[in-house]
Amino acid sequence: MGRLSRNDTLRYINHARISCVPSVPVGDYVEATSPTLLESMGLGVATIATNIGGLKDVLNGSEAGILVPPSDTEALASAMDRVATDQGLRGELGKKGMEFVESKFSSRIWFKKLLRIYLSD
Repeated sequence: MGRLSRNDTLRYINHARISCVPSVPVGDYVEATSPTLLESMGLGVATIATNIGGLKDVLNGSEAGILVPPSDTEALASAMDRVATDQGLRGELGKKGMEFVESKFSSRIWFKKLLRIYLSD
C-alpha cells in the first residue's frame, strides 16, 4: 500500500476484521504502546498482539484483545484462525476494545490528565 494518509489508514483499519500487531523485540528495543493497537481497538476491530512491552501493558488483564507470545507463529496463527472463524468472539473483542480505549485513552481522558498536571500545585 505504501505510505497512506492518516484518514486512509483509519479507513483501512475500520474495514478490517482483525488487526494484528505481532511485534518482536529487536535487540534492546521493545515496542511501546502502539497507535495501531489503540486505533484498531477504538474502531471496534478485534485485536491480536504479542505479549511484550506496551502491547502487554495495554492488554494484560483486559478482555479487549488477545495476547500471544512473541515469535510464536503457531500461537499467532491459531489466534487469528479462532478470531476469524468465531463471529461472536470477534464482535466481543471489538466491543470490549472500543470500551477499553474510551475508558483509558480517549481524548477526554487525556485532557483530564493534562489538566491535573497543569493545575496541580
